[in-house]
Amino acid sequence: MHKSATSTLSMYQLQSRSVLFSLVAILCLTHMVEGFKDGLYSTDTDFVKSLNADTFKTEVIDSRPNLIWIVEFYNSWCGHCIHFAPTWKKLAEEMKDWADLLVIGAIDCSQPVNVKPCRQFDINSYPTMKMFPPMEMVGRLDKVTPIKTQSLPEIKSIILDFMTEFAPVTWPLLKHLDQMSDLWQEKNVLNSQLFIIFEEEKSQIGRQVVLDMRNVTGIKVRMMLKEQVTKFGITEYPSLYKFNPDATYSKLAVGKDSPESDRQAFVKHIKEEMKNSQVNTLKVIPEKQQHNLINVDRTKSSDLKEQTLQPNRNQVNMQDLESALHYSLRQEIAICLTISGERLEALKNYISVLKKYFPGREAVQLFLVEVWRMLANLNSQDFTGEEWMNNLDGLQEENHYLPEVISWASCRGSSPQYRGFPCSMWTLFHVLTVGAYAQSRGRTPGDPREVLLAIRGYMKHFFGCNECSKHFLEMSQSVTSEVTSHTESVLWLWRGHNQVNKRLHGDESEDPKFPKVQFPPRNVCPQCKSADSMKWDEERVLSFLIGFYSEAGIFVPASLQTFHREEDNNSLDSSKNSLHEQSKEKELDWWEKKQGDRDLKHVRQLRLRKRKKSSANQVGIYMSSDTHQDGSSKFNPRRQFGNVRSLWGLTELDLSMCVVFYIISTAIILLLYHHFIIRRHMNPCKNVKAKSLSL
Repeated sequence: MHKSATSTLSMYQLQSRSVLFSLVAILCLTHMVEGFKDGLYSTDTDFVKSLNADTFKTEVIDSRPNLIWIVEFYNSWCGHCIHFAPTWKKLAEEMKDWADLLVIGAIDCSQPVNVKPCRQFDINSYPTMKMFPPMEMVGRLDKVTPIKTQSLPEIKSIILDFMTEFAPVTWPLLKHLDQMSDLWQEKNVLNSQLFIIFEEEKSQIGRQVVLDMRNVTGIKVRMMLKEQVTKFGITEYPSLYKFNPDATYSKLAVGKDSPESDRQAFVKHIKEEMKNSQVNTLKVIPEKQQHNLINVDRTKSSDLKEQTLQPNRNQVNMQDLESALHYSLRQEIAICLTISGERLEALKNYISVLKKYFPGREAVQLFLVEVWRMLANLNSQDFTGEEWMNNLDGLQEENHYLPEVISWASCRGSSPQYRGFPCSMWTLFHVLTVGAYAQSRGRTPGDPREVLLAIRGYMKHFFGCNECSKHFLEMSQSVTSEVTSHTESVLWLWRGHNQVNKRLHGDESEDPKFPKVQFPPRNVCPQCKSADSMKWDEERVLSFLIGFYSEAGIFVPASLQTFHREEDNNSLDSSKNSLHEQSKEKELDWWEKKQGDRDLKHVRQLRLRKRKKSSANQVGIYMSSDTHQDGSSKFNPRRQFGNVRSLWGLTELDLSMCVVFYIISTAIILLLYHHFIIRRHMNPCKNVKAKSLSL
């Protein structure tokens, strides 16, 4: 009986282990099939080292002493970055055999976790490529050099020049020899086969072959320029020669084809010559290195895919607008190294139009008012992106805050690099122009170009995609002359958006599942175009745009209307006004509940952090509304946030207790003084008087 039970238990354990092994195998196979995708680069097919804020610090900033890093700072949603990604992949593939000397990396600045390194190196347009010298260089970070071209041959040439300039002593010699006699000055040169490449000044073949053959023992490859060897009868360039210890030499190959094929031919000839000479060589050229890519958290993207309720893509969604607001304020603006001068004015104009025309929830609108007040009361004319972030955090309160969420609804693409933020910003821009149009009805209209000029300023100084910004600035040069009314403002932006859609239709950045079309399509606005004509009826288009982008036409998800709050362990119920009564009755899905709780948790954490901070850390760039007699603003270190004062980190209760203790302490001291000093001096006097009377 005991033996039978033991046997049954063993069988059960074997079956459990078999099931567990099968699950692990399935997961491994799934990983092998799908691979990891980090931004625009994949671990399975690319040789680009993907970085995040942590690995950027540990691998690039604190790099190995003899390693050069070439890093692309990009935005995964930027169309120009998508265009450039194949070039960067090809560059990494062509230089993969130099991985022990040079690493091609990339970091996605569109990820909030990567703001710090992107801000540190003042990345304001994408893609931006920078070259980092080896760690052993003195003042290394001051020698970080940008690459200002996107042509692959030019990039390769720039990198080779950079490697030549900053090559450590442990690297092979990448500089051209000045004279022939220098060949015999090196140690152990007579014990090696010596090859020399003669080339013109702009040629890259020599250095590439030197790097390709650097880890092959028994040989040395050197280079000389055409100007130094014409007197020796060398007339063909590039050409490969073999030199012997007796100073004789023979020609092995002459470059005839493209630089890449000539490079391969020279390497092949060197290897064949080594083989023919029966020289024992040991190749230690490293194989393709497996890069441990840091997988950026894609939880939000996977979570969104699981939602059963698909948003209406032909409808403006408040979730997109708030996500665009969050990303522009806490990512694109915060990534700036400094904000001053023209950039600061552009920021003030952008916040001003948001304060006036953003049709968000009350808490978000009040938050924008606080941001506008903060900028209006600036004491300094410049501040850093980090200070901007700290002060945004300082403005977060229960009744006015910016939700910490980036999740796309109507602007969601079929893949994370499609649509998303650019789509939501276009939507936001349209909403602002329609908002300005609506406010101008029935009252004295303001400047009809206000919104468009603020958008232009934002695109110029903050928008991450450099190519997109350039096109928008060129297109918007006509705003001043063409826009004379709020009606024209709405229609101008609509025309411009359709121009962009037309230009990008069929482009690599276009979402294959949601192609760019002329808006509005016929199924959304049948009356905007006549049946027998392809010409727009702009009067009907205007009517459609005003209804589509108006506050009443914006869909507000249930998660943005009603959710439960907790404050200091006390449960408080709060609800927002609904623009869609049918959404009130919809039960919140798990994502919406999770996001609502997360927003409020973040607000509570910020408030708790402010209570603990000292006034020196809290002040930042804030100013009070008090002014000097001359009208200039004066700094008030006691600015209140709710019921928390920034005076040495003390609350009102703390200050009240201090006053009470002060009064009590004073009373005790007075009593002690009366008891020990005054009373003691009074008694001796009475004794003296009694003695005098007795005498």
